[in-house]
Amino acid sequence: GFFVLKHIPSTVRVLRVENLLISTVDENLIKQFVPSLKVLVVEKSYDVQSLSIPSSSRLESVLIRNTLISKMYFEKNDELKALLIVNSHLSEIPPSLKNLTSLSILTIRGSNISVVDLSLVSRMKMLTDLVIDLDRIVIRSLRGIIVDKSSAVKSLFVSKNSTIKIIKIIESQLNKLHFERNYALQQVLIAKCNLKEIPASVHNLINLESFTVGEAFIMTVDLNYFIGLACLNTLQVEMNSVNSVIGLLLQTNSTDLTTLKLWYNQLTTFHFDLVKPFQKLHTLDIAHNVIRSVVGNLTNQSLRYFAIQHNLVSKLDFCSWNEIASLEWLSIGHNRL
Repeated sequence: GFFVLKHIPSTVRVLRVENLLISTVDENLIKQFVPSLKVLVVEKSYDVQSLSIPSSSRLESVLIRNTLISKMYFEKNDELKALLIVNSHLSEIPPSLKNLTSLSILTIRGSNISVVDLSLVSRMKMLTDLVIDLDRIVIRSLRGIIVDKSSAVKSLFVSKNSTIKIIKIIESQLNKLHFERNYALQQVLIAKCNLKEIPASVHNLINLESFTVGEAFIMTVDLNYFIGLACLNTLQVEMNSVNSVIGLLLQTNSTDLTTLKLWYNQLTTFHFDLVKPFQKLHTLDIAHNVIRSVVGNLTNQSLRYFAIQHNLVSKLDFCSWNEIASLEWLSIGHNRL
């Protein structure tokens, strides 16, 4: 086989191989290629278990499909621009991926990867097209990540070096989140998962603008986690099991929160003092809970929309409230008033 490789005509740029009977695609194989060869396709080769790209490789594209690859290693290389691994036994994205300094396309489909470390790809400046399909997970682009309908993903770690701005994870087995101190991430949306708590590390997202958790198992919302997030304007914890909201320990607040939605939860009492520090709040939605009583007075002078419908409230003493001239919408239907 090596004899054939050495005598490939210099005009050939693409080599496609099936049933490759070696365990490793590495320097020993790649050095046999003629200099003109730029694209390697290995398919239906179930002896292949690992991939190693040496620094001397001149390949620009590598496609490995239907193999038993479980390990990959990459030396410093500025030639490889596209890497596609389809139907493999990979369980992680190797840290050495960052050595592919010219990589612009990375596709991994049909693998055993369950945890995605965003820092591995966020520092790759040339990477423009990222697709990781893991049990129907799709992660696209480096500006935003979308994970949709995945039973594989159970945890998410965002490093301090990540440049991702938007993360959306919808319908997964996610039960753990952790955020290092990060200045890039602006929007987080988590829905239909097994998450039971909002991590305290959310306060590390310095430029966070919007944080949403829907259809999970959150029972407590601690507003102290969001102190100091000056850019935060929207906090939504909806369709969970929230029965407790912890107020700010400090009444001074530098968060410009404008929207707080806690609808479809299990709140039984709501204290208006909880939202007093958020003087720029214009939307407060606590509808569809089991609230029987509200305590205190609304004093948020920027409030425009207040929804408390579909609860068990029997008394609202508006006469004791200070005038809120900005209020435009008040929804109190379906209570016991």
